[in-house]
Amino acid sequence: MTTIPMTVITEVITWCVAVGCFIKITKGETCELVICFLP
Repeated sequence: MTTIPMTVITEVITWCVAVGCFIKITKGETCELVICFLP
């Protein structure tokens, strides 16, 4: 069982929110509530 550093988790969440936000803006929606899109 490997422990994931807090920095990695933060980075993944930040990336996730950024992508989710970008997708919503592309759809012409507001970015208030961001759905998390993971690859």
